Amino acid sequence: MLLFLSLIETDEDRDFCEALYYRYRSAMLYRALFFLKNQYDAEDIVQTVFCETAAKYIEKLKGLKEDSRERFLLLVTKYRALNLLRERSKIVSLNAFAAEPGSFFDEPADHDILETICKKAEYEALNAAVEKLDPEEKAALWMRYKLELSPAETAEILGEKHQTIIKRVQRAKKKLASILDPEGGAA
Repeated sequence: MLLFLSLIETDEDRDFCEALYYRYRSAMLYRALFFLKNQYDAEDIVQTVFCETAAKYIEKLKGLKEDSRERFLLLVTKYRALNLLRERSKIVSLNAFAAEPGSFFDEPADHDILETICKKAEYEALNAAVEKLDPEEKAALWMRYKLELSPAETAEILGEKHQTIIKRVQRAKKKLASILDPEGGAA
């Protein structure tokens, strides 16, 4: 909790986050335990949600209604727990694959390094383009692709209609395409 609060700059924001933490911690812990069946992992997920999500997006959380705030935190907790389970299942399957002779865990070839550099440049361009979107569009994209929420879950959190979120995401993607390729070459 101290680490979490140290990430926050103002006393007012710290008080808000502390109240948020104590209000929703139990519900979030229960939600994480439901999926993980492990107290330590569930506590880690709750801490992660607060440290990585609540601290970064405090202004967005302040703007949400109380019930939307709760739904948001519980959904993020659920998906963090599910992602942890998914990662663990991948680790098991990757470890089994690594035991095979001739696996792909070799030194990267030169073209892999070039590809990594290109991906980083594309990532930076995409982030700059996203900053030009409306806040509503950014929020919809963030929830849809960063948090991997469905349009229905995003709509529930934002208090919007399901179709509104689908159209908002489509509109945002079209805007991004036109920003990234002003010549009109994007499909």
